[in-house]
Amino acid sequence: MEKLLLILIILAPFVSGIDYYVDTAGDDANSGKSENAPWKTLSRVNNADLKPGDRVLFKRGGEWRGTLLPKSGSASGYITYTSYGSGRKPRIMNSVERVSASDWQNIGGKKWRTYVPTEPGTIVFNDNITGRRKWSEGVLEKQGDWYWENGVIILFSVINPAEYYSDIEISQTGHAVYGGSNSYYIIEELELRNAAYMGWAGASAHHVIIRDCNIAYIGGGQTQVAGRLGNAIELWNEGHDLIFERNRIWEIYDAALSNQGNGISEQYNIYYRNNIIWNAEYCFEFWLRPESSKMHDIYFENNICAFSGYGFGHEQRIDPSGWHIIGWGQEADTSNLVIRNNIFYESRLCGFEAWDPDISHLSANNIDYNLYYESEGDIFCIRNRGIRISDFERYQREFNLDRHSVFADPKISWPEFRPQFDSAAIDRGTAINNPVDIEKKIRPQGSGFDIGAYEYEGSTPSEPCGNNACEPGECSTCPGDCSFAQCCPDGQCNHGETPATCPADCKVPRNWKVIYADSQETVAEDGKAENAIDQNPASIWHTHYMFSNPGHPHEIQIDLGKLHVLEGFSYLPRQDSSTNGNIKDYEFYVSQQNSSWAYPVAKGTFTGSTKKTVQFPQAIGKYIRLVALNEVYGNPWTNAAEIDVLTGYHTSDIDKNGCISQAELLQYIQDWKEVKATIKSLITAIILWKQECK
Repeated sequence: MEKLLLILIILAPFVSGIDYYVDTAGDDANSGKSENAPWKTLSRVNNADLKPGDRVLFKRGGEWRGTLLPKSGSASGYITYTSYGSGRKPRIMNSVERVSASDWQNIGGKKWRTYVPTEPGTIVFNDNITGRRKWSEGVLEKQGDWYWENGVIILFSVINPAEYYSDIEISQTGHAVYGGSNSYYIIEELELRNAAYMGWAGASAHHVIIRDCNIAYIGGGQTQVAGRLGNAIELWNEGHDLIFERNRIWEIYDAALSNQGNGISEQYNIYYRNNIIWNAEYCFEFWLRPESSKMHDIYFENNICAFSGYGFGHEQRIDPSGWHIIGWGQEADTSNLVIRNNIFYESRLCGFEAWDPDISHLSANNIDYNLYYESEGDIFCIRNRGIRISDFERYQREFNLDRHSVFADPKISWPEFRPQFDSAAIDRGTAINNPVDIEKKIRPQGSGFDIGAYEYEGSTPSEPCGNNACEPGECSTCPGDCSFAQCCPDGQCNHGETPATCPADCKVPRNWKVIYADSQETVAEDGKAENAIDQNPASIWHTHYMFSNPGHPHEIQIDLGKLHVLEGFSYLPRQDSSTNGNIKDYEFYVSQQNSSWAYPVAKGTFTGSTKKTVQFPQAIGKYIRLVALNEVYGNPWTNAAEIDVLTGYHTSDIDKNGCISQAELLQYIQDWKEVKATIKSLITAIILWKQECK
């Protein structure tokens, strides 16, 4: 029955209609029936007399502000809203732009004022940086903090915000797409973003398909409603025969996907599949009331849910949580609620939250073949009980759920969340009526369905060691199968490799360590601060950007292990194709005690992406500190591939304890007399001998 219903939904739109084109360079007086005569505005699209089988095509790269109001098709043909051309998906944004310096008025110090028509949900800077909403003007203290009241936004910024940021979008009250009770339509290949309410909202809707879309920066508005408004996809009350598939959804104030309601209704035949979701407060939310309502045949399959509770809204909510799955006191008669083949990766609070004292609607047959991973904390919260990650097997036995599921690191790569060759998700799912993955590859590619949105099509290391075939990962595990040329370089110092034979992988150890960094990104990538001193230019220190975007200044403090006479330092920015985080203005400090930094020995401005070498008058120190004051393009990040120092005269005379002997001091005096050393070097030697060797 499930397979037949799915086929009918997919095959329904067969009537041929008219294609209408929309371009920001068009004219609403045009016919819209060709690329050379496109319409211009959302208003023209919303008021068009569309018929079953018609398509509305938005030009890629374009942006339209407001709410898209799709029209109903019929059982004989869906109306489709899609894209044409090349480039970025067309954007439907319920936001206002404030990019002119005249949009902002300084009201004293670092506070700037602008006016907006309605309450915002969030502010998005430079396309992917969110501001931090505060609940009173008095607590604005960091770059990007903002406060709204009665049509006025107060923003904290060190300079005019339009000069600090290249783009500023302020989401507004309303949805990106409001379908209401309209039905028989398709939304595909669009980007829905910057709306203070929902990405798509439907009520009593049926036969709707939303696929291959991006949905981002949704919700946060109308805070009088428990501070919770804002789902990427929301069905309210009645609804059936709906498909939401192959979408990428991120930065959602509330739930990414939700079917819910608070009136007598029936929800059924709803499919959420092959979606990738990250940084939403919840990934999937379901609840329906009262008891006379019915919910059945709801399929949540082959999705990836990552970092629930780490989005922009978590810190500004009055009820922060962070769950992948949440059932809010389900009262409706519920059957065949299916949660299978999903990856649930890292949540703020709990992986699966069931508020209901009665969880009989959670069937062992329907919640299974999932992959869970939490680095710490609870993975399940059922009947007000937290199940620790160490108790996964007990959870399976006690609740008779997820009997074939696995707890393991899925080894998915950022930012695509694609499984690696040795991922536990490969071939571990169950066969279901989901014929293709997020990239439209046929399932399965291997011996079974994969868990998650992707179907892995590469080879896996199934052959044993000793077959003379060097497979991925075998440079360290099966060195006999791999030649030196195959393994150097491969990013790790393998057995038999040395700093002399493979310097790219093996570095001469030095007694340096990072003692402080104000920020480091360790979730979305390996951006730990230690990468700045690992002698590997391919690794980088990068400040936070996954869960937050703290502003400048950023700094890193390094213990050199012993006292040095320093004459300069070098800074190598990241060496990949990106310049995000490259330092512009800087200060560099040297100290013998990391508790006191005095004044910078060097400060200036960097340009370009090559190695930077800065010389300064000799300074003695065991500790160094690099402070990034800003970034080349005004973004809030900092990176460093390598930080090194230039050692000065007589550095080799300083022993491992950071001091010089009396005999060595006498040699310094003799060198000074013979004009082989400067007076500064002599003073340096006296300080070293007096302070460290008595």
